[in-house]
Amino acid sequence: MKIAFLCGSLEPWRDGVGDYTRRLAGDLQAAGHQVLVVALADPFIDHVVEPQQEPGGITVLRLPKTLWQARQLQAVQVALDSFAPDWVSLQLVVYAYDNRGLLRDMGQLLRRLSGSAHRHVMFHELWIGTALQCGIKERLVGWLQKQLLLRALKQWQPQLLHTSNPMYRQLLQRECLHALPLRVPGSIVIENISHREARAALVSHLSLSPEQGQQLLLAGVFGAVHPEWADPIVLRRLQATCATHGRQLVLLHMGRAGVAGGTLWQQLRSTLSGTIALHSLGELPPSELSVVLQGLDLGLATTPWALAGKSSTIAAMLEHGVPVLVTRNDSQLRGQPTPEPDSHPLLMRYVDALPDVVLQTDDPRRTPSIGTPISITLIADLAAVIQRR
Repeated sequence: MKIAFLCGSLEPWRDGVGDYTRRLAGDLQAAGHQVLVVALADPFIDHVVEPQQEPGGITVLRLPKTLWQARQLQAVQVALDSFAPDWVSLQLVVYAYDNRGLLRDMGQLLRRLSGSAHRHVMFHELWIGTALQCGIKERLVGWLQKQLLLRALKQWQPQLLHTSNPMYRQLLQRECLHALPLRVPGSIVIENISHREARAALVSHLSLSPEQGQQLLLAGVFGAVHPEWADPIVLRRLQATCATHGRQLVLLHMGRAGVAGGTLWQQLRSTLSGTIALHSLGELPPSELSVVLQGLDLGLATTPWALAGKSSTIAAMLEHGVPVLVTRNDSQLRGQPTPEPDSHPLLMRYVDALPDVVLQTDDPRRTPSIGTPISITLIADLAAVIQRR
């Protein structure tokens, strides 16, 4: 099968959806499919990066965002016409194409670009303003985003829709759009090391003795630090819960916190000084990051509970066998029950107690596992559409 993926940006390790698309394309290429990956509006480049084959065999074309804004898409049209895909798959985040998330003529553009190919959409995000706590401005902007997105879908008429979590599936169903589930994987290759070995290496990296390390509960925050998560009261409650089990909470941050997130992390370090120790490990090579993840006692998610399925950082921690605790529950839908995220034995919502798996080093649930590759699920769903037609 020949599949062309369209996304916003493909700057390595700077765009979550771009990293997701690269990994998925690489898996499909390794399975014998032909793949073209196109960045339609890449803000990290200022010129067209012509189609070139990357390690792993995938062919990549990148257009700067300025050309997308000017609707100068000839390079994309030439590449797609030459490749002649069976499927064109749009990996959709509305803010990748417009700073306000308004897709004014997206459907018409996609219709011209994709020609006679089958059409697929993976919704990585939807419109804003759906949560109970959203103000009137967010709700109005979200309503406009939704109307323009629905118009684009009507014009392009995709034959298959996917999304990553039950909340998005429910919102799409309200608009008579049936999206199948497709999980978001982590993007970190798992190193072959036990939790005990990885934890000992992490304790040593923090310049602590093994005896000191035994008294600690090492909790990791991976990726962006959202202001809604960075609540000192919640973190103090978590430390108090740890103390009842004779443990001292230590918070570690890995990856890019973002500009605002970095400031928030420093504020937390000052606010919690003397109560909780905070360390920033920064961006690490994938092999080192895998060891750090496997050395954690606990992962702390900054994503709301209902949207846990859309987070690649949560997925990476779960794949590495790390119990993940979600402390936010602030994305409740207006006017209808909010669906629970897809269950996982290591994904938990924090109320007032630490789950047993966090305290049991040898709990079998901690075994690293990536489950069924999403490439297999995707190909099966694409093939089913073709067979029905």
